[in-house]
Amino acid sequence: MIEIIRGMSKTDFHSRVIKGIAKDRAFGALVTFGADSLDETERTKIGVALSKIDPVFTKNISNDVLDEIATIVAHRSVKLL
Repeated sequence: MIEIIRGMSKTDFHSRVIKGIAKDRAFGALVTFGADSLDETERTKIGVALSKIDPVFTKNISNDVLDEIATIVAHRSVKLL
């Protein structure tokens, strides 16, 4: 899953991740406070949004993977600036 995000073109990353999943408050909570802080509704929102990016993402992603996804997205977002 991490490699999918890393391998996205700059355009795809911006349109599918930044303007998609990253604009949601639930994802902001994930990036800021970590996966342990998410309630079930937030976790579901993130899972659904990730599955729209690629079917390989499932709605049931471990906290470790969610934290790693948040780190990759945040890191790549900063590089876009």
